[in-house]
Amino acid sequence: MIIKILPIKSKGQLGVVIPYIAKDKGKIEDYKASHSLFHNLLQTDLENIQRQFESNFDDYARKRIGRNIGQHCILSLSPKDKDVASPEAMQLIAQAFIDRAYPNALAFAVVHDADNPHVHVIASSNELMSAKSTRLDKAELKAVHMDMLVHLKSLFPELKSSIDISRYGDKLGQSEAEYYLKKRNPELTLSKDELKEKVEDIFRLSSSSNDFFKNIEAEGFRTYSRGGETFGVYMDDRRMRFSRLGVSKQDLEELDRQNELMNERMNEIEHLLNTKGDFERGFGMEKF
Repeated sequence: MIIKILPIKSKGQLGVVIPYIAKDKGKIEDYKASHSLFHNLLQTDLENIQRQFESNFDDYARKRIGRNIGQHCILSLSPKDKDVASPEAMQLIAQAFIDRAYPNALAFAVVHDADNPHVHVIASSNELMSAKSTRLDKAELKAVHMDMLVHLKSLFPELKSSIDISRYGDKLGQSEAEYYLKKRNPELTLSKDELKEKVEDIFRLSSSSNDFFKNIEAEGFRTYSRGGETFGVYMDDRRMRFSRLGVSKQDLEELDRQNELMNERMNEIEHLLNTKGDFERGFGMEKF
């Protein structure tokens, strides 16, 4: 799963993002009849959605220096899971993400693009009727990401994966020396089938091929390369190509294409937000 997050710094920017995700550049005629979510929102028309975000910010968090008014998140599934990435599935995944990442925030979400479904989520920077920040640090975002993978498997059993990687590496009653040996050399603890499931899980958590390789090494696996290209991992003293472990070169290329598409959307949104910021500064409008 790829998760991208961009801050919404002002009310003016909020006024750009809300119609952007509701209309998808004119592709969505009626966002209420589409695959949308209204989390902790009492009214669902765009003007009142924005008003609720602004009021919640003004009444409880405005005095906090440097506080953004919200965050814009984009979610898309791994290419390994493209067969389940229907708009209906993405709506379920968006709700699960909000429930885990922003349960007490205001949130508005819409699924975009029937050919390549992904979800845009706007979440308030502070919890409902509270000054408490909803910002996720790197560790919290990783925990949400991993929890989403486990939840994804429960929603879609056809993914046929059983290892809960959030628990992988627990001592499980081992001696400390044995635990750290296996932590450094996880291939010693896994059968080929378990290794395959583990590698596929890491792939599902990665946003690009480089991210995948970094995550593989971060989990303690020894990788091997040919001609500067990472080909696979060691299992005991044997080399196991990623293609034998369920992650083909085509999968990695598709992941990079998907990540590039997500980055293009983020750059487009950032350009819109920066243009709005330039407009506000040029006319001396108040920034929050």
